[in-house]
Amino acid sequence: MEKNVCDILRSCTLGTGTALKPILNVKDRLIVSAALSRDTATKERRLCLVFIYPDGLSDVKQYRLSKLTSPTALRDLLDMDGMTEGAIKNLYAAIMKHKDTLATQADNAGKQPLVEVYRELCDYVRTYYEPSRVFVRGEFGYIHSAVLQRVIDRLQLGYARLELEKALKLMGLLVTSENSGHPYSCAVNIKGRTEWFLAFKLPNTEQEVVYEQDI
Repeated sequence: MEKNVCDILRSCTLGTGTALKPILNVKDRLIVSAALSRDTATKERRLCLVFIYPDGLSDVKQYRLSKLTSPTALRDLLDMDGMTEGAIKNLYAAIMKHKDTLATQADNAGKQPLVEVYRELCDYVRTYYEPSRVFVRGEFGYIHSAVLQRVIDRLQLGYARLELEKALKLMGLLVTSENSGHPYSCAVNIKGRTEWFLAFKLPNTEQEVVYEQDI
């Protein structure tokens, strides 16, 4: 059976080559995954948390390791959907249990974590509709190859086009046309012409936006 987006995100990466580790399941409503980041200049390490919901994921939450002396240090997470005082205590216990086995990502030349990159791309295709260029169709987002680098630069993702395509493919989120000679692109018929797009799976929502229904 094909994995859904949230199954994929539970095992996705915080940054290139750095796996997020699921450390807490909150009543099957959300998964909290963690990794460590390391600043290559200051050598400082921080805890990074991502909250994965059935319909998407949170920003990366970061905490200084020296401040994690009690569950109180995580009280700001009460603002997160599904988090309670009890869940925060359980999360703190899980952090203490797993912190020495979490993968560490070095600061990577301005690149955003891949989970944030994915969230930014999902938000972009849902918000900035461009006819035959940027749109949502069903459960997938599409960005035309001709404007992809412009979108990457506008969002300040820190990735080159090919680098981003490869990363999304490794995450299992990329949709491609088989045996086309375009390993990272999806063919779409636009008014009788074959056009090439970055196409990727979107998180499930209660009511998916649908554009370009007639292409």
